[in-house]
Amino acid sequence: MSLRAVLLLAFAAQAHAFVVPALPRVAGARSQARGLGIAMRSSGTPLLGGGTGPASMMQRSRSSSLVQLRSSAADATPPVQEIDKRKLTLWFAATCAQVGAFTAALTILDTLAEWGTMMIDPMAAQVLAIVFFASMSLKSRTLSMLDATRPTKQSVEKELRPKWAPPGIVFPIVWTTIGVLRTISSVLIWEAVGRKFLCGPLLLVLAHLSICDTWNAITVGEKRKGSSIAAFPLVYLSAAAVVGVYCTYLPLAGKILAPSLVWFTIAGTLIFQTWQLNGKAALLPYIGDGLGGDDTSTLVVDAESPPVA
Repeated sequence: MSLRAVLLLAFAAQAHAFVVPALPRVAGARSQARGLGIAMRSSGTPLLGGGTGPASMMQRSRSSSLVQLRSSAADATPPVQEIDKRKLTLWFAATCAQVGAFTAALTILDTLAEWGTMMIDPMAAQVLAIVFFASMSLKSRTLSMLDATRPTKQSVEKELRPKWAPPGIVFPIVWTTIGVLRTISSVLIWEAVGRKFLCGPLLLVLAHLSICDTWNAITVGEKRKGSSIAAFPLVYLSAAAVVGVYCTYLPLAGKILAPSLVWFTIAGTLIFQTWQLNGKAALLPYIGDGLGGDDTSTLVVDAESPPVA
């Protein structure tokens, strides 16, 4: 026997000794794998490429995160707000109704003044005019449909105001002064137009007071700081119109009332800056905005003296 044959026989014997003991282990592993596959099929779990690998798990995690992100974005999107047209209509109707009430009052006053002049004394009509214009300058809200509440000192202090804002005691003094000036100038106009109550300039000043009362209801009664800013130009323009018309009929009456525009300018600036400091509320009323309580604002735009103690 050659050397080559002897080496081949030796190698074959070594291979047999290594492979034969390993065969039972291989067979057991195959049996276990076969059993695992059967169990996974019965439970509906995919074997290969069905979502058990790292890539599939990452994809599932990414999809879940995307769904959560979309859900969060949907929740964070604010709902579309609808303007409260009913509230706007109410404010407009209340202002018009107050002007109508003033018109009726002026008509009645003309009748009473004529009767008083003929039956009692010519001075009776003048006293009537002074009392009427003074009461309307200070208590015009008695003919308003709205709650034209006036602020208190405590409510004023709750608001953030500019550093230059005057102390609360200044407001009743200024508004009372303007009420006196408005009374004097209106009586002069009444005399200038022939002692007639129902006339253009006097109806205009009462329309201005009606706008002021509605503004107070918005600002103070309903706490709508933004709508207060939006409505204030009507207050200012109506005041300027009264001064201009008074100057046309009687320059002295216009000059007496003109200082009120200075205060309206200061008041408008203060109202605007206070609105900025307190969050810039919406300029229009919206349905379900939760406003309309009894909190108050910092300022009154009327001749009435606010009850600041």
